[in-house]
Amino acid sequence: MNKATQTQLDSSTQADLVRHACSRRIYCIRVEGRLDDAWTDWFGGLAISHDGDESVLCGSVADQSALHGVLRKLHDLGLALVEVKKIDDADDGMMW
Repeated sequence: MNKATQTQLDSSTQADLVRHACSRRIYCIRVEGRLDDAWTDWFGGLAISHDGDESVLCGSVADQSALHGVLRKLHDLGLALVEVKKIDDADDGMMW
């Protein structure tokens, strides 16, 4: 493999990594009921906070499939979904 080909592969790999990193989104998911912090690992590291009798799970979600996985877990626990909010890219601290 010549140096030009290696440089092209490196650039392609870097672009793929940037696209992957940019594809992650921050979501806040509000449900009825209270989840304690012990559930954090099961929900992929989403932070759990409380607002009255509701729980709010916030954090980075890899893609739509992962988001649906979180929603499925909440459904399996019998927790009623109140709100799913995607935090805008401008709000997540990333500047592009």
